[in-house]
Amino acid sequence: MAISDTRQRIMPTPNDRSTGQPLDYHEAVLLTNPSNQYFKGEVDDKYQYSADIKDNRVHGWISCDRGVGFWVITPSNEFRIGGPLKQELTSHVGPTSLSVFISNHYAGILSLEFEEGEPWKKVFGPIFIYLNSAPSDEDPKYINKDLIYASASSAYVGLALPESQDQIMANRKQGNEIKLGNLVYDPLRIGPTIWEIGFADRTAAGFYVPDPYPDRINHLYIDHPDKYYALFFTKNTKLITSIPSRVALFTIIIFDQRFRQYGLWNRYSDLYSDRDLIYTVGNSTYQKDWFFAHVTRKTVNGTYVPTTWTILFDLDDVRSGTYTLQLALASTSYAALQVRINDPLRARPHFTTMLVGRDNAIARHGIHGLYSLYSVEVSSVQLFKGRNAIYLTQSRGEVLSADSCTTTSD
Repeated sequence: MAISDTRQRIMPTPNDRSTGQPLDYHEAVLLTNPSNQYFKGEVDDKYQYSADIKDNRVHGWISCDRGVGFWVITPSNEFRIGGPLKQELTSHVGPTSLSVFISNHYAGILSLEFEEGEPWKKVFGPIFIYLNSAPSDEDPKYINKDLIYASASSAYVGLALPESQDQIMANRKQGNEIKLGNLVYDPLRIGPTIWEIGFADRTAAGFYVPDPYPDRINHLYIDHPDKYYALFFTKNTKLITSIPSRVALFTIIIFDQRFRQYGLWNRYSDLYSDRDLIYTVGNSTYQKDWFFAHVTRKTVNGTYVPTTWTILFDLDDVRSGTYTLQLALASTSYAALQVRINDPLRARPHFTTMLVGRDNAIARHGIHGLYSLYSVEVSSVQLFKGRNAIYLTQSRGEVLSADSCTTTSD
């Protein structure tokens, strides 16, 4: 099965799944007695092979013994609902290959709603199903790869007047390129930034992602070369990769695909078995000390209890007025985040998101879901000169993952 140039592997069979052990979700199965012993002890889950819509152009299957390729090609994603950063399923055990037009995966609230009698029309596609082959002496993994990608980059999009059904073939327009120049995203700031945890790229990729359980792995994502790139504009750029200097206007940070491993949400309970995460601004680093998902803790009897993360920070002076805490959440699923300032036992939190989110991105091995941003006003009378603490409580039995956490002053 091939999802990208580097996400390719031999796959287990449907029978391997049927004889395996179902895990927390029925999509995830531990392979206990596979026909190929290489897969024994590995987890198979179709969501481990999801891809952002922007990257979901070509995927499919290769028959290694016959040298035949079967591909789903999507030359344009404009018809898909959710935007380029929404994730969708691709190919998985079956062999199965999908072209998803609309789904609630990694979003949770997408739907088509119509008033009674409301006219509506939408063209889905184009979608190409492509089969090719290679000589018997050629490595099947490289079956006409260039031809496949050429097909995906030179497709036609049909246009026609609504009342003329047969003109779509005659009024075809070849795709062209629109140069937008440099697009710079400036994260929302109310005033000067006092401190920040993470960076605003709408994912949790920059935070600490733990190693998977050794008996719950997917071999594809062990030291995997397919990297997740985060690019963001900075005035004082320091390149930390070997990317050529022609992109020196951008800072580029590279993360691996470890987040696609199964069961990482339970690793928090292992790492913080008797106390919750404490992050000290100026001493802690978000790459190592901020867990990528704010989850509840699993107890010895299998139940889950709320968790409270603590952010400690110092203020040299407290100016009269209003401070703002920016909470950028990369994913939420039936979560409720409560914020308390310098008083962890306060009965009523200073702020709460209430019940929020249904994207289920963490359980589906995604590093981002439906993004949300909260601006929490903090009165200066709630702050002290010297040491302060912000308490973030995940009070529901589900999950959220942060994008960044920022404090500014007015």
